[in-house]
Amino acid sequence: MTSSGKGSRKKPVQFREYQRLFNAFRTAGQLSNNHPGRTALDLFDRCLKEVINEVEAGGTLESLGRDRSERIAAIHAMAYDRFHRRAQLRGKPLLFYTYVDFEIPGCKPESLRVAAAPLDFKTEGLYNDVDGLCEFKPDAIAPVTTRLTGMVQDFVRQDSQLMCFPELCLPESKIDDIVKEVCNSKVLAVIGTYHSLRERSNVAVVVTPNGKVYRQHKANRSRLENIEPAPYAPIFVFRSRDFNLISLTCLDVEHPSLQYDLLELRHEGKAIDIILNPSMTPRPDRARSKLTELAHKVCAMAVFVNNHRSGGSFVFDMTAKSYSADFNTPQVFELPIAKLREFRGTLDGKHFVAPDGG
Repeated sequence: MTSSGKGSRKKPVQFREYQRLFNAFRTAGQLSNNHPGRTALDLFDRCLKEVINEVEAGGTLESLGRDRSERIAAIHAMAYDRFHRRAQLRGKPLLFYTYVDFEIPGCKPESLRVAAAPLDFKTEGLYNDVDGLCEFKPDAIAPVTTRLTGMVQDFVRQDSQLMCFPELCLPESKIDDIVKEVCNSKVLAVIGTYHSLRERSNVAVVVTPNGKVYRQHKANRSRLENIEPAPYAPIFVFRSRDFNLISLTCLDVEHPSLQYDLLELRHEGKAIDIILNPSMTPRPDRARSKLTELAHKVCAMAVFVNNHRSGGSFVFDMTAKSYSADFNTPQVFELPIAKLREFRGTLDGKHFVAPDGG
């Protein structure tokens, strides 16, 4: 027996896809229990439902991007934009930040020597492909560890003070030797790693000169590219006398709340000077566009280090509004931190946007 009327109307063919998108984003607005924006979760849910319903009614899902990840990011951004306008949370960052104080011995206040180590382990045949995810072959871990340890030593000989290694350069459980080498060298290091496949999430391990180890999980809680969101994770802000630094994991550079938050931190006198982004992507042009756009708007330096044959690693100098791009071998750069602070002080308005839009 069938019935007629509204109750019998079939859902659009793509309804399941929208439902998956909604489920993926339901927790994206969650904040820590003691955060001033915690009660905004219901509002975010309403904004998200409205956006999905509008996209569904207009049949415009495919126009939002070439693949599911791009469409998710677009809907995510639209929902957050609506959420921001309605929540009126100016002055209250939407993500949660934990501050870590450190100093690099011998660091000069006017500049910082940064070492970036692009890799291409997939092309070198060091990974197994497991359900579309890269997992190190067991016999590859020891030689890779030796290789990366040697790179740390080379960077130290070049007087590097900050080192950045890309995503998936080692499993998180196998980095003890590199952490030990970094601690002996008294430098700040960011090592892009991952947890086991069973609890898959990408992590940036940050080692401070005094031997403390911090794990920066993805702050974006949505499920992207088969990567599980970590349990609620703060963004660590590493601050010294001369600069403040954050490391963004995976696609967090595209998190819609990040630009909003970093501008708020700048207004509070806590401006981020350096944004690190260890990555593994076949689309470095997109990553470069997103990261330099963010750096432009919040007036920060940026370091993008890729683990892919497409290359695209770069260091962006905000003061010169230029970047060193597409280097595929280890490089050491000097970032003019003091000049950045002076440059930032000359800007009018809330942020600077480059003529080319980043």
